[in-house]
This record gives sequence, structure tokens and C-alpha cells, in this order.
Amino acid sequence: MPKTATGNKRPYMASRQRRRALLDVAAQMVGRGGWNTLTMKGLAEEAGVSRQLVYDHFEDGTGLLLATLEHLFQESYQATAEVLQGSAGDVPSTICEAYRIFLEMPAAQRRTLRAITGDFAPDRPETRKAIALMRKQIFALWLPYARRQTGLSERELRPLVWMLVSASWGLADLVDDGTVGKEQATEMLTHFVGQVMTRAPALRRRRKAVASPRPGKRKQVRRGDPHE
Repeated sequence: MPKTATGNKRPYMASRQRRRALLDVAAQMVGRGGWNTLTMKGLAEEAGVSRQLVYDHFEDGTGLLLATLEHLFQESYQATAEVLQGSAGDVPSTICEAYRIFLEMPAAQRRTLRAITGDFAPDRPETRKAIALMRKQIFALWLPYARRQTGLSERELRPLVWMLVSASWGLADLVDDGTVGKEQATEMLTHFVGQVMTRAPALRRRRKAVASPRPGKRKQVRRGDPHE
């Protein structure tokens, strides 16, 4: 049942304000119980509104989940995009500025975003769509920058970028539990990313050299050759 008492009227809000208020509640629900707790009915009960009002703002559970993900991620995404698109400096200074934006997010919000990759429910297609959306946005943010720095293809960079994103989340966890400070974490990630970006092209060349033996080193033997 909705939490508002019978006879109490909800304060009037403009449509945009009401939608944002619902998304704030949805984000709190996910922060407490994970993405699988977020449903249309659950949001109505938690926000103390009718289920119809929730449907007025979100078409279905998939729409609600995707809108909540965007609500949590968009501000940080835009700020980071501005850093990367306007970057004219070296890799360390760019990564340092971008990671500081990430660490300025509330810790609960960072954990909520991270949970989407591990809170997978096969019976909830909306969860799969949320995972795909978040990865798509992260790749859209970082792949162009990484490609400019390394010259590698997007296919080669996808696992590399995701590894660096995972490292950034791991360091943020250590910041949250007090193991390291923000400045130390930023310095560590900046050094790590710089090393990876610098060495990635050389590693690709090395892999190609191993995969393609030098001509003349290995004699091809045809079937039926009397010298076989």
C-alpha cells in the first residue's frame, strides 16, 4: 500500500519535478537493495504515490530502470565527456581530471552504478538492457579518447577500456573504506592508465609478430613429398 495516509494529498509538483523526485526515490531503492528491487509497484509504494502516477512518468519497468540509470550517471558522464573532448594535454593530466570527477560522486551512487554489472537477473530483460546501456555509454565516452592516444581499433580497445574502468571502481572502493586517500588513488590510476596507453601499441605489434612466423624459418612440406 502507498505510504501516504488516507486523506493526505500529495504536494503539487510540475511534471518534471515529479519525475525527478520519483527517480531520486528509485535511486535510493537501488542503493539499498540492488537493481532487482526496482519495480513499478515497489516505486509507487516507496514514494507513497499511486501506481498510475508512476506509469504516467515511465512506460514500464524497463523504462523506469533505464531512466534511473541515466539519472545516476548523466551528470558525471557529461562532465567527463567535456574533459575528454576538450583534452589538449597529456594523458596523465586528462585522466587525473576525469577521475576526480568520478570520485566526487557520492559513494553510494558509485556503488549503485557499479552494481548494475553484477546484479544480473536472467529473468529480467530490463536488467540486461540496463547493463548494455551502461556499457554502451562508457565505451562511447572512452573509446574515441583511447583510440586517439593509442591508434588501436575499437575492437582491440574494448577489453582494455573495460579493464581500466574496473580498476577505477576498485580504487574507489579503497577510497570509500579509508584504505587510500583520494589523491593517492588518483595518482595510482593516472600512472596505471598512462602505462597501459603507452605500451598498448607495442603489445599489439608483439602479438602480431608471434602470430606471424618469419618467412623462410619454417619449411612447408607437401603431402606425398618423397623427402617427407
